[in-house]
Amino acid sequence: TRKFKAWKEGKTGVPWIDGHMRELLSTGFMSNRGRQNVASFLIHNLHIDWRAGAEFFQEHLIDHDVTINYANWQSIAAVADRDARINRFNPVKQARDYDQDGKHARFWIEELRSFPANVNIHCLEESALKYRPDNYPHRPITTLVGYPNPRSKEYRGKQNRNGKNGSHRKRNNTAKYSNERFY
Repeated sequence: TRKFKAWKEGKTGVPWIDGHMRELLSTGFMSNRGRQNVASFLIHNLHIDWRAGAEFFQEHLIDHDVTINYANWQSIAAVADRDARINRFNPVKQARDYDQDGKHARFWIEELRSFPANVNIHCLEESALKYRPDNYPHRPITTLVGYPNPRSKEYRGKQNRNGKNGSHRKRNNTAKYSNERFY
């Protein structure tokens, strides 16, 4: 499919995902965090069967191990155990946490090397998308929905009677499954 091809080539329009995929294509390697994020994106955002991603990794990873590769993909897809939690990664949050300055994305995505340094390369809002060059997807190939807003009360927990935030976190109502976790 068109979306699977874009994922394999690192042309999804999500720099955090694309940078990792291009690193894999160039070197045969990808960090564990990158592997989890691109797997989550393929499965939960593009809705493509996890086995297609596992096969792609098997063909391209230089440190490929059949057992580990398939176990990791099954874990992200939550298919090995009915009660397993679903690890669904928010690529925008992950990029903010682990590539805030955009160095990784700029290094691996040649088209974005001239992206203005004062604009967040990982921002998917219109104010940042307008700076994307013509030879890179202007917007992501899929809508990123269902992630909790870290600034919302639902994510942080409701305020208690004293007006302070409680230490608990209210269950996010956008979760598809009761065992789903957002990272």
